[in-house]
Amino acid sequence: MNSSSNIKNPISELTKRFHKIQENDPPYPVNSFLKYTNIIEVQEAEIDFDGYAISIGGNKYIIGYNRNLYDHRRRFTCCHEIAHTLSFKGKVEERTNAEEILCNRIAAELLLPTNVFIKFANKLEPSISSFLELSKIFRVSLEVVMDSIRRGYNNFFVLSILRKL
Repeated sequence: MNSSSNIKNPISELTKRFHKIQENDPPYPVNSFLKYTNIIEVQEAEIDFDGYAISIGGNKYIIGYNRNLYDHRRRFTCCHEIAHTLSFKGKVEERTNAEEILCNRIAAELLLPTNVFIKFANKLEPSISSFLELSKIFRVSLEVVMDSIRRGYNNFFVLSILRKL
């Protein structure tokens, strides 16, 4: 799973699968993604980590999230767990660091699709407050917004802000 072609496939699959949802303006309700998956239940749990995905056989899954997570983190965690069920079928219990990184990227793409994110980012003036505005628009953490920008979705935007600091 080290080649970039392997990393792009699951993200492309998700982009196609969820395209209809992402035609609307953000934020995207996490439960709207579920109808395109084999997840039969989402559980709020008393756990000391963010979330989990459990295979219950027959390509069916249960995902759960820590009940103490704030809204933005809960949304990201649920999408991260959705990514586990879509891209690593039958092996959700055997996680690697590379898989976790990939699932983070897929979760970000679900909540901040590249083309939509660029459209909204380009409407804003380069400023720190614009990062906060994007976080509010997409209902994701500032960290997810910064990561999306850092991955090069809008280099001009981030360079303009850095010049002002």
